Amino acid sequence: MKITKGQLRRLVREASGSTKKYDDDSALRGDQSELPDSLQKGIIDKTVEDREEAESEEANEVRRLVRSILSERGSGNPALRAEEQAITRAVANFADKYMMTMGMNPSDDRDMQRTRRIIDDMVGAVMDVL
Repeated sequence: MKITKGQLRRLVREASGSTKKYDDDSALRGDQSELPDSLQKGIIDKTVEDREEAESEEANEVRRLVRSILSERGSGNPALRAEEQAITRAVANFADKYMMTMGMNPSDDRDMQRTRRIIDDMVGAVMDVL
C-alpha cells in the first residue's frame, strides 16, 4: 500500500490531535491554529462565551437606562403610577424582544431609531382608535 506525503502528514496531525477543523476560526490568534483540536475548541468556546456575556451585559445596561428614563417621564399622579409602570415595562420588554428577534444591536443608534419608530407607530395607532 502506497501512501503520499500529504496523507502521511494528515495521519500525523490526526494522531497528534491537530486537524484543520478549527484552524480558520476567528477566535484563534497567532500560532493557536497549530494547537491540538481540543485546545482550539476550548479557546473558541471561551471566546464565544465572553462575547455572549458582553452582549448580555450591554443589553441589561440598555434596559436599565430605558427604564430609568421612562420612570422620570411619568405624570407624577400617584393614581396612575401602576398603569405608567405597566406601560413602561411593556414598552421596554417589547423593544428588547423586537431588537433581539430582528437581530438588531442595542448600541446601534439606527437600530434604536427603527425600534422607536415601530413603537411610536403602534402607540399612535392605538391613540387614533380611541
